[in-house]
Amino acid sequence: MSLRIFLSLTQFMEDQRSKEGVWLTLLRERPQEGLRCIFDAYYQPLCRSIFLLVRDRSVAEDLAQEVFVQLWNRREELEVNTSLWAYLKRSGHNRALNRLRDQKLRREREAAAGRQQQGAEQPRQRLEEAELQQKVQQAVDALPPRTRLVFVLSRFEGYSQKQIAEELGISVKTVENQMTRALRLLREMLKDQLPLKKKDQR
Repeated sequence: MSLRIFLSLTQFMEDQRSKEGVWLTLLRERPQEGLRCIFDAYYQPLCRSIFLLVRDRSVAEDLAQEVFVQLWNRREELEVNTSLWAYLKRSGHNRALNRLRDQKLRREREAAAGRQQQGAEQPRQRLEEAELQQKVQQAVDALPPRTRLVFVLSRFEGYSQKQIAEELGISVKTVENQMTRALRLLREMLKDQLPLKKKDQR
């Protein structure tokens, strides 16, 4: 990157942070005007960012709207330690991951219900599976945000490492490192429940 481009990007980021500071002040002092400024600037980019995870435009729009509703409800005590865009994006990604997790759990419950109707499982086994599923869910939720995002895309959505790298704009090596970290942390949290084996790379 040339020095000229670097300086231009630096100036752009400083200008954007300045705008965000004004918008956050408006959000507290003139809430409707402040929210409108933030919404106009970031709603569409947030929808696109969430869509990369959920692959459903309607769901992405719903989740983005939930982020702005939360922003409105928390406007008086809101503290943004990073950029406003980073705050909104992280909130949107967390909601997207929760939606993906809930969808997977719902599919698993439906499959279990089907097996139950066919008499394929015993009550004790079903109870143990439900308890284990809850513990795994809690462990995944406890992962650091970026690590959790990579893990969910890999294990819940079936993305390859290359696909994850393309979606998140990171290297395949970074994806590998995040998956290694996720599996290590999950092994530690679930060491008394089950052994986790590293998934074959695709």
